[in-house]
Amino acid sequence: MYSNCDDVNNNCPDLCLLLQDANMVVLDGFCSAECASANDCLPAPASDGTVVCIPGVGYCAIECGADADCPIGMTCESVNINNETKKYCW
Repeated sequence: MYSNCDDVNNNCPDLCLLLQDANMVVLDGFCSAECASANDCLPAPASDGTVVCIPGVGYCAIECGADADCPIGMTCESVNINNETKKYCW
């Protein structure tokens, strides 16, 4: 969970959540799982970020305020999901 993946090398047990730009070009991805609440998600490894179940999408992610909140190898990115911009580790 939360390890790096992409649409070609999907090495995830459940799903690879992809970060795309406005032109639908894949920029990054991480392994995630479906969830109904944050309780369904695994804790973030070595991270000060908050594990959440992304509202309206139902996938586990790590919410952040800065890169320092993310596990090593991930960066804090602003993402627009359902017309709401939040920051998640990618």
